[in-house]
Amino acid sequence: MKKLHYYYKISATSNVGRDIQAFMLRCQEAEEKAREWVERQGASSYYESPEGMAGGVGAVEFADTTGRDGWDKEVSPDGRVFFFPIEGTDLEEEMNALPIVSEVELFGILTLQPKRTKDNLPLPMTFGNSTPIVFLHQGFWYADVPYVSADMTLTKIEEKEFYRRKMAAINEHK
Repeated sequence: MKKLHYYYKISATSNVGRDIQAFMLRCQEAEEKAREWVERQGASSYYESPEGMAGGVGAVEFADTTGRDGWDKEVSPDGRVFFFPIEGTDLEEEMNALPIVSEVELFGILTLQPKRTKDNLPLPMTFGNSTPIVFLHQGFWYADVPYVSADMTLTKIEEKEFYRRKMAAINEHK
């Protein structure tokens, strides 16, 4: 079944736009705390937690090593070594305490409406295995979400306009 897409343009100065800005700031702060924690561990890179849109740490990589005290590891088929703290350790507790910002917050911010059964019962809402695309460009937030919004201040746009704005936003930051 093909995933539905609803594309929205939201004024950055609107209430919803300010809520998105606050959400994105929380995402940046969570990402920064994860990055700082990884640096303190001496890791060369990391993978964010799959539990949210931003923040947390799922695994780290250490440059030029295949073993590290206090860490378990998994080796990928291509030979990369991913490390995670040994279960039950203070290191694991510290990593699990890192903040994670959930994309579920966008349901409320954007006033997204659940799909319904034939008996008009609401179905559970989820973004599935994907992360919603949300970006700022020239005074407007743009969002690609799998649900319709009940907020009349959001402007529904066509897919072509969404991807043109996305490309323009990417090119501005090169």
